Amino acid sequence: MQRAKLTNSAIEKFKCGTYISGERKGQPKEQDTLWCGETKGFGVRLSAKTGTRTYIFVYRVKGESRERYITIGRHNDPWRVDDARAKALALKAQMLGGVDPVEEDRQRREAKHRQAASDAANSTTLRQVLEHYLEHKRTKHGPLRPATQKDMRRHCQTNLATWLDEPVVTITRDKCHAKFTEETKRAPQQANACMIYLRALCNHARELHATEDGNFPVLAVNPVSRLFKLRKPNPEKPSDTRIPLNKIGACWSWLRKRATESRTENDRCAADWVSFVLLTGCRRTESASLRWSDVDFEGKTFTLRADVVKNHSELILPMSTVLCDLLKARQSPMPVDPKVARRRRVQRSAEYVFAGNGRKSPFITNAQTTIEGMAKMAGTHVHVHALRRTFDDMAMECKIDSDQRRMLLNHITGDVHARHYSNSTKALVPAVEAVAQWVLNEAKVAEAIESGANVVAFRGA
Repeated sequence: MQRAKLTNSAIEKFKCGTYISGERKGQPKEQDTLWCGETKGFGVRLSAKTGTRTYIFVYRVKGESRERYITIGRHNDPWRVDDARAKALALKAQMLGGVDPVEEDRQRREAKHRQAASDAANSTTLRQVLEHYLEHKRTKHGPLRPATQKDMRRHCQTNLATWLDEPVVTITRDKCHAKFTEETKRAPQQANACMIYLRALCNHARELHATEDGNFPVLAVNPVSRLFKLRKPNPEKPSDTRIPLNKIGACWSWLRKRATESRTENDRCAADWVSFVLLTGCRRTESASLRWSDVDFEGKTFTLRADVVKNHSELILPMSTVLCDLLKARQSPMPVDPKVARRRRVQRSAEYVFAGNGRKSPFITNAQTTIEGMAKMAGTHVHVHALRRTFDDMAMECKIDSDQRRMLLNHITGDVHARHYSNSTKALVPAVEAVAQWVLNEAKVAEAIESGANVVAFRGA
């Protein structure tokens, strides 16, 4: 231990000594300390590697047994010896008075950190929460799907536009109640969706700023949850649109006629897609995004990929002979005039069965004209999802049991065997063939009635 009267010149001349014992005896020290001969516990620590000289103070707090090691600062940056000694004496006075400067400094830093966190939390806007949620939110199946992100962003940018740049802490139950009442007058179901999305964002904001002990400095209670205790969401009436059974044959004939007589590939593609949905009951995106790599003509099956199906579970379904022929015909697209092809900004993708040439999506997303034409044939309002209910009606008409209908429609089942053990692709072949044959029979009946032929047809024969 080196001890001397500390002066600026003595400190600048000080060099690290050598080890006087042990395995490293005689070797230079990487670090050494020059202690003050006048002020106990006050010294300068020197680093041999960097040459940095740092003032330190080592002392005990009154009533405690352990020493506190306190760094005062570097020599000449900005401390000089007299300033550092004065600081050491001030620290000594505190410690003799029972005050722990290290603990005091720690508490001060924690308080500053808490205040900074509180300020950040109180200034976080709904827009910031939305962007963080869309980027980082994960479900058990992975990130949010693009459709969900798009819908949530749409609600925030339209229904909650005036709230986006306001701090989340300003969202209250009463504000939510007023907004919910306002949106309910325009669109009750959209009002429900808006509040459900807002509830998710508020929960995300709470977790973003939650403390280590589980307290929520922001939105101690979710204001939307409080709203729904005061007022229940708007009742939702289940949709039951479908094609009447006695009109399915006419609709099928019209679809196939439109497909074969179409002047453009877009019209043909739309008719084939709607026909596909009618024969399979697949959901809109599941069917529209079907790739040729998902179709197995040899095994007469098609695969609904896990990344597109609603329940995230890949499903392989059999194709009926009618459906197989329809898809084989789609392998030969209608010829396009070279001049027309050159004018197109986006060329039709060869990857998808129902490919489109739109700029936003490589596959078909809308068949409004075809759906409207089919609705006229059906004599009732029809949309793409209504064809799922229509498929279920046809399957019931063909005496297909509920378990098989559930599998064909890819509905989640609570049965462990069906979810994890059942390999039902081959078992479903008779079911899909029965539905397809029923549709063809109904089409023949409809065509006979339309032509006025002297035919007596028995439905379901």
